[in-house]
Amino acid sequence: MKIDPIKGSYYISQGWNAYSTRYPQWGNRHKGIDFAGAKGLVVVSISSGVVVERRARGNWGNLVVVQDGDKKFYYAHLNEFKTFLGKDIQRGEEIGTVGSTGMSTGPHLHLGVKLRENWVDPDPYLTINEEDIENMNFEELKRELEKHFVKRDIRVNQDEQDGSVWIVDNGKRYKVGTQQDDLAMVMSMIAGEKLSDVERNYPITKDRKEVL
Repeated sequence: MKIDPIKGSYYISQGWNAYSTRYPQWGNRHKGIDFAGAKGLVVVSISSGVVVERRARGNWGNLVVVQDGDKKFYYAHLNEFKTFLGKDIQRGEEIGTVGSTGMSTGPHLHLGVKLRENWVDPDPYLTINEEDIENMNFEELKRELEKHFVKRDIRVNQDEQDGSVWIVDNGKRYKVGTQQDDLAMVMSMIAGEKLSDVERNYPITKDRKEVL
């Protein structure tokens, strides 16, 4: 399942390792991915970790760096910050907004990843795998599911009375189970927006008061 680093509409304006003479410090290669979007759209962290840098930094513009073990995630050209230095953050947490600070030709997010101090392709880190899903608690699953479907009206909640998990999709309510595993299974099922699989396995509930 892909992770969206921007909440809202965007497109990739420059990919990893693209040739450009604008990057002589990187051997004329673009060491990151540029996500073009409207100024002010919220940028979220694609990983958990600690904010180790938050400042205006030359060509990077307003920059946030999140460290997770031997990996560092760079979020550049931000318009404003939504986090602070030293903060422990989770995947999907807001860290700033799209901007055009530093060396930039228009509003976009430059996402760079360093693995043991070497620049690597960010694309593999934009995917949540099955092992990640299995290790998530309910709140993490809920946050990931809602963030993945930010362009749709999909919400998740857990009933305080019986612990059942509910998914609301554009007003249709699905009761998907009472265990965390149920939500993980449904999350995998609809990761490709295959709502038909949910509809086939979990009937729409019409006679239950919405619990959101």
